[in-house]
Amino acid sequence: MPPERVVGTMIAYDLEEDAHGRPALRRTGRVLGDVNEGAAKVTNIQTQLGRPPVLAAGNSTGDTQLLEWAAAAEGPHLSLLVDHDDPDREFAYASEAQSFAAGEPITTTARRLGWTVISMKDDWASVFAEDGRRQSGGDVGAPGG
Repeated sequence: MPPERVVGTMIAYDLEEDAHGRPALRRTGRVLGDVNEGAAKVTNIQTQLGRPPVLAAGNSTGDTQLLEWAAAAEGPHLSLLVDHDDPDREFAYASEAQSFAAGEPITTTARRLGWTVISMKDDWASVFAEDGRRQSGGDVGAPGG
């Protein structure tokens, strides 16, 4: 995926001079605009890409508006929720937004609205490679597959 097609929280940069007096950018810890969840995620994608995603994948209530927006888009689309429900191979956690409170768990919303839900516990044959390194693709598919 080319970097210009990836949208996330925008971090501010400062323009400074290096030791030789040349312009240099320094990444800061400041966020530009709102944290990239909820409605801000939708507006960030529209601002940066100019259209809804064909595939929207999320894992928290901070992704609800994104998944709703993708599902409502014209043409082919997929709203996909990854449920972190495997306490043995990863860790299970309630997938909640960090910057606001949601009315219902994201898994309840997903099932109610007909999104595809992938369970890390039931749908991944493996979460980590046998040597403990994270796998780059994941084995998503039918249980045990």
